[in-house]
Amino acid sequence: MGEKNNLALVAHAPVFIDDQFWGLAITFSDFDDFLEDIGLENSSQNKYIYQLSVKDAKTDGTTIFWQSAQQILLNPLEININVLNAPDWKLAIALKEYNLPVLYRNEFRILIIAFNLIITWSIYQILRSPYLLNLKVKEKTQKLEETNLSLEAEIKEKQQITQDLKLWQRALTESSNGVVITGLIDRQNNIKYPVQFVNHAFTHLTGYTLEDVKGKNCSFLQGDETNPEEILKLRHALDNGESCNLILKNYRKDNTSFWNELTISPIKDEDGILTGFLGFQINVSDRIEIKKALEKEYQKT
Repeated sequence: MGEKNNLALVAHAPVFIDDQFWGLAITFSDFDDFLEDIGLENSSQNKYIYQLSVKDAKTDGTTIFWQSAQQILLNPLEININVLNAPDWKLAIALKEYNLPVLYRNEFRILIIAFNLIITWSIYQILRSPYLLNLKVKEKTQKLEETNLSLEAEIKEKQQITQDLKLWQRALTESSNGVVITGLIDRQNNIKYPVQFVNHAFTHLTGYTLEDVKGKNCSFLQGDETNPEEILKLRHALDNGESCNLILKNYRKDNTSFWNELTISPIKDEDGILTGFLGFQINVSDRIEIKKALEKEYQKT
């Protein structure tokens, strides 16, 4: 505790969070301030003397903790101050002059009862501080746990979205049909429906890699023999954010031609706003050639 006139009331208590020991919470209260707050020092300057003692748990004896005067208390009134989780304190108050009128003795009894209540409340407040800290720590811990659960759910959702995206990317990449994904417009270069993605089947069909066509409009596949009416249908669908299916005569990177069955579908975000187009390309050259041969034979007959 230190030397006289430099004492402090120290309260410490274990703090538990969800039944797990977290640590010790300690509070300090200057003893001189404590005596001044409860009014004992003021009373000792008048007609009373007092003594605070505490029970020693080891020896079961009593140790004087503080006294207002170095003198024996004659016929003191003693009251035990029992506070939860605190040592057994005892307050003894006596009159400086024992032969005082009865009026002062009654006042003395009322005073010691009041002091008992004040000291009990003061010690309770000191010991209550770790409890309040424990509550605050639990509240903070609960909020952190709720935040962690929210973050875990968000992380799981993002992981699921990432897995779904990888699955779709793998499906589009490995599709046997040519796949093209375009945006809406490249404002910097003033290019409408710039290519953002093509799969291996597109490269195999046209000879163009993603590096060749990224950021370009798919009109590079068109040539002199591409039907202009079909091109107008395609542009109308794109400009209006609609799906369409048509057959175009397109040209590979080596300038050889093929018949391309093109199906496009709009891509929209979760708010229904158009963000681009998804196109599927199938080489139907054999089918078109067979159809033309049959028509030619039919005309002969």
